[in-house]
Amino acid sequence: MSMGKAATEIVLKDYSGAIGGFFSGVRVPASLITGASLGALFTMTGRLKDKSVLTRTELVLVKIYNALVLASFVLSLSTVVFATAGNTAVLHGGFDPMATSAYALLVDKFHYDFVATRLGFLLALVAFIKAVFVRTIIEFDLIKADSHHGLMCVSLIGVSLACHLLSYINSTLFCWSNLVPMMIDFVKMVVARSVSGEHPMQLLSTITGAIGVLFGIRAFVSDLQHGKQD
Repeated sequence: MSMGKAATEIVLKDYSGAIGGFFSGVRVPASLITGASLGALFTMTGRLKDKSVLTRTELVLVKIYNALVLASFVLSLSTVVFATAGNTAVLHGGFDPMATSAYALLVDKFHYDFVATRLGFLLALVAFIKAVFVRTIIEFDLIKADSHHGLMCVSLIGVSLACHLLSYINSTLFCWSNLVPMMIDFVKMVVARSVSGEHPMQLLSTITGAIGVLFGIRAFVSDLQHGKQD
């Protein structure tokens, strides 16, 4: 009997149900982060009523905490919206659902929705976790001179957890080596949508968002002048 080379067949399957499950699955934990971030956003307002009693280090930590929580809220809320819209697009159809994997179908047919949803959720999660560690340092007064061991403990554990999660996340991106190229890819898509002329609201969103970030940085720097010397 003649022997021939075994050809590897590429099997295509309908993965439309799987990608619908992906968008629905991400939406649930993203909603939880949105609710938790919204509640945490207003818990530190009392400390900012009289900035003159805060040291510069305390003021910086409170500002960093507020920035992280706000970023977590915005990113997770955006993730909920993108996931919902992505799921609706799957229900609408109008695309070829046959692919080698659900991941390949997402990248090929729902690239913008997929990147926006996954990147937004991952960044929201990281921001929320970092906010928790910053809040721990503030609430337990770990920046005091007699609490350096506790400060080092919380800080190092926070760094360790962030590195551990980012290392694993980077290994599961597949199409990108790490989160940075993924973010660059997303920024390129946002810029392309902004300048295409087909999405005027996207252009307005990009401009106002960039200006808002600049004003936020300016407010952060100017507020440091109100703090006491450490």
